[in-house]
Amino acid sequence: RKKASERPRSGPRSEAEMHLKYIHRARGVAIVSIVAMHCLDNLDWSSNHRLYRFLTELLQGSTVIFFMISGYLFQHLSDRFDYTEYLKKKIRNVILPYIVVSLPGIPLLLSKPYFLEQNPELIGSSWWQQVLFLYIYSGSQLNYVLWFVPVVTIYYLCAPLFIHFLKHPRYFLSLLVLIPVSILAHRTTIQKYHHLQLALYFLSAYMTGMWAALYREKVLPFAIRNLAPLSITVLAIVFGHLLLTDHVGSYVDEIFSDEQGRIDWIFVQKVLLFFVLIGGLKKLDRLKMPTVDYVASVSFAIFFLHVYVLYIYSHLMHWHQFPGTLMSIAALLAFTIACSTGLAYLFRSVFGRTSRLLIGA
Repeated sequence: RKKASERPRSGPRSEAEMHLKYIHRARGVAIVSIVAMHCLDNLDWSSNHRLYRFLTELLQGSTVIFFMISGYLFQHLSDRFDYTEYLKKKIRNVILPYIVVSLPGIPLLLSKPYFLEQNPELIGSSWWQQVLFLYIYSGSQLNYVLWFVPVVTIYYLCAPLFIHFLKHPRYFLSLLVLIPVSILAHRTTIQKYHHLQLALYFLSAYMTGMWAALYREKVLPFAIRNLAPLSITVLAIVFGHLLLTDHVGSYVDEIFSDEQGRIDWIFVQKVLLFFVLIGGLKKLDRLKMPTVDYVASVSFAIFFLHVYVLYIYSHLMHWHQFPGTLMSIAALLAFTIACSTGLAYLFRSVFGRTSRLLIGA
């Protein structure tokens, strides 16, 4: 048997480890990438299609990194796992803000005549059934990015199984099957009826994050030591995909369909990019990054609110789309992040600690 000092560490052991700065900052980078991807859709790229393809290739699928970070943090905080307390915390910090943040968008969407046209199965149903439908299938909401919460909730419910994996690391060999499943399955539509398929698609990302945290004393030095080759590999996948295919963006289709390509290169790219991120940010651990740190600290609020900001922006612009350029995407991204963080600051100022129950920060 291995000595205690030689066994993989299963969670935080000291005050210094309680806060993983590099993971905290990686979450900030991931949320900015997700917001940037959604900003792309609010600009007109008809005259700049090559730039659109390149930016889409870089930004699409950043949610994979978000799931990997979630898995990493799950392992990091797993030492004193109590299922009841764990679920209470998730209800308080994730589910409750999800319910609150959904409130503005749901009645607005229900007032639109196209809602029932897009969901004919709800014709004749009561308003509360329609509200419940939008809470369960939140990809159909006005704030469509909220699909993340019901899907990650499946992982919350399966937490004891993940704890079992952490106690018996040999089970992580299942990743040799689960990663190919994700690569071949492709990410399905977020609209409705696909929660289990999405949970299957992101499962290997979540568990790879757990594995990376469990063996971080080996994984981090490896990522730092191989930062250049890992980065080159990511860029090779990006440019290879651009040059060798006509495909744009993620492979959103029916599960295991090869209509848009057999291999989900976006997933492969983002898994490798996660290790580039944690390796690079670990090297910069001592560098002060107040803006990145603040964005990371309100990342959930940005995630919850940024679609509303983009909706209001489009409404004020009378749905006019400016030409897509590096300047216009940078400006719209800065505007969206600034407004979202501003709203988070306002909620924190008015409600104090209660704001976390309302907007997740």
